[in-house]
Amino acid sequence: MRKKISIWRNVLLGIVVSACGMWLLLYSTTPFVIYEPGIAVPVHSMIEVGVEPQTESDGEWLITAVKLTEPNFLYTIAAIFDADKSVKLKKTVFQGQSKRQYANYLNVVMNSSQHAAIEAAYRYAGIPYTNQLAAITVTEVVQQSLKNSELHTTDVVFQVGDQLLGIVDEQAFTSLDDMVARLIPGRHGQIFEIEVMRGSDVLVIPIQLNPPDDEEWTVETLARQLSIASFTETRKLVPDQLENKVVIRASDIGGPSAGFVFALQIVDLLSEEDLTSGLHIAATGTITEAGMVGAIGGIEQKVTITSRQGADIFLVPKYNEPAALKKARAIGTDMVVIGVESLDEALAVIKLQKQH
Repeated sequence: MRKKISIWRNVLLGIVVSACGMWLLLYSTTPFVIYEPGIAVPVHSMIEVGVEPQTESDGEWLITAVKLTEPNFLYTIAAIFDADKSVKLKKTVFQGQSKRQYANYLNVVMNSSQHAAIEAAYRYAGIPYTNQLAAITVTEVVQQSLKNSELHTTDVVFQVGDQLLGIVDEQAFTSLDDMVARLIPGRHGQIFEIEVMRGSDVLVIPIQLNPPDDEEWTVETLARQLSIASFTETRKLVPDQLENKVVIRASDIGGPSAGFVFALQIVDLLSEEDLTSGLHIAATGTITEAGMVGAIGGIEQKVTITSRQGADIFLVPKYNEPAALKKARAIGTDMVVIGVESLDEALAVIKLQKQH
């Protein structure tokens, strides 16, 4: 009898252990995220230039993005042995932020990259424009665990992506310096009502500031008082001629790495020449207003997906070129991978490629 009980006890224990193991592998959260090949799609439909339809081209510019997955342990283990996937620590990728905060951060930097892409294209094409402030945008907030009551005296919780428009019933802020200057009375405890755009909603948020009397009144002082780690000036570009107005609609793609391909597509739309000449050209990289191309992450996954989607050429930041070429050789693609440092260099390279 005791032997039977012992056998059933061992069987039950095995079932429980197996069930716990399966739950751990399939359902428990992990401290990892996985980069894997995402999309490589035409960018033309995301950009509008002017009031008239643009001339169609046989070629196209491809925007590429990686897919970020929050995996279970089983998927994580499998990804370690998959050459097309990269396992990263979640805290490293999210930079200590929640998933929602990180998504808001990506939207902010995406909007900034779109602005830079338009300005870089205008400069390249010689389009006259004015650069106007749209709002002061919160790009990073102080984490709750780091707040200090002596430095952060407001109970208001600002969020990444909040746009500070101005003081209620007053002229809108014209710059960061203008905002700081107009909030100087806050040193002595005056309460201000600030108009804030959060998503599609306009909020009125009261703030009261009490910095130390011996501290200089600067952007950094104001930011600390509001538990904000950093601001940026969100600007809008207004071309002198309406037909050169550019609108970018890419709400499903976050992050700064699309800036480069946006700039290339805009230059193409502003040009009377068909810059692709029938080629399918993918591109990735950050872009500055001056047209300089910067490094990005997930280059191996982007090489894989652009090759799968039939790109003829893949333009990458010069910094990422060695890794991109290595991955291209590993998968045996015929796609030409070229590293560039600027928008000017990229367009010159395309002209040379079309001659071959």
